[in-house]
Amino acid sequence: MDGLAELLGNNYGILLFVGLLLFLKPEKLENNQKLFFIYMFIYFIDFSNSIKTTQILIICLGSVFIYLEFLNNSIFKRDYFSKFRYRIYDFFYIMISQYELFPFLFLIFLNTSYFKGIISYSSFPSQIVVIYYFIQGCLACHISNSLYKMNWEVKELDDIKLKMDHTILINYLPKVSTDIYNLVVQLEDKSYYIRKTYSTFFTWETFKKYAIPKLKRKKNDFQIKSSNILKKKFIIIKRIYYSIISFFRRGHSTIEAQLIRSIGIKDGFDGKKINILKRKIFEFLYTDIIFNSMQKYFKEHYYENWWNMKEYILYLYLMSARIVILGYEFSGLSHLYGKNIEDLTEEEIFIGVLHFSKYNCNISNILFYAEFYNFELSKDCCEKVLKNIIEYHNLDTDIIFYFS
Repeated sequence: MDGLAELLGNNYGILLFVGLLLFLKPEKLENNQKLFFIYMFIYFIDFSNSIKTTQILIICLGSVFIYLEFLNNSIFKRDYFSKFRYRIYDFFYIMISQYELFPFLFLIFLNTSYFKGIISYSSFPSQIVVIYYFIQGCLACHISNSLYKMNWEVKELDDIKLKMDHTILINYLPKVSTDIYNLVVQLEDKSYYIRKTYSTFFTWETFKKYAIPKLKRKKNDFQIKSSNILKKKFIIIKRIYYSIISFFRRGHSTIEAQLIRSIGIKDGFDGKKINILKRKIFEFLYTDIIFNSMQKYFKEHYYENWWNMKEYILYLYLMSARIVILGYEFSGLSHLYGKNIEDLTEEEIFIGVLHFSKYNCNISNILFYAEFYNFELSKDCCEKVLKNIIEYHNLDTDIIFYFS
């Protein structure tokens, strides 16, 4: 143990350890491996007390920021990022959601001289000191395991842009009927054409133009007959609060937010609560970062159809959104029907878009939603669309349920 302490207290020993690791791992490192290497290196330096913790963290975060935002050869970041704050958003989101920044900072905090001083000069029994180092070990193992498994990972911005380019370039945006786009907006996001910028519902602009008018339309719900003024105000505040919570809890996502999560998430698209939170934050940040940056770039470089950015996003959405129908999963309407978007009928669009959020509906469900949205759809037409899907993909499905 004394030899280990002496080695850890010797900067040359640490450098030798790091050099051996580099020798053993000479091939190209992935970003998560590089962060694991940096975290371990920083932890050992902090353990040796040769540099102040604050200086270590500044050097660590500063160097990683420069690497991730300026030195990783990202074409999107180089050409499209018009605001420095986008780089800050991107850096902290990636570091916190993917690279376990908070657990690492907590591990460093546990290793500070201040915290170790509390342990050393207190009357804690030796068992507590053992527990203290055990907690550090568990936290280090958690960070290592998370960086190795990468249970949550978003795609590189260049990969997201490449996916969009492979789907359709804005210069070659095909002519699609306005009625088709209006139908999609009616089903998915009534505020789409109202909003000037690209965002999620979790913005003041959307809340002001969509949620507040909706609350005003329900003003009768807030007219309470009570002689007790305090009780009346309490009930009104309570109802407003639950109306707002209900608005957000329903999972309101704009069309562009649903698109970015469809093409931007690499791993972790599941029902875990922590991943749902990460996904919502991802939608909130990157809807703004990606689409507003692209629109500005297209406009400044005189791209053809740059003024049709709204239709471009709608087309990408129809081509990329996840669909679960007849017990099977498809990626976009073109994959579902085997036809171009511009060649689809309104009935096919309605049934396909309905299944972006309402999975595995049978005919009764589809007809119910058609009536709800005032869309003319007969039972025979609905059966024909579903049977065409089954025949085109040669699906092995229990059609009794879906046609009941």
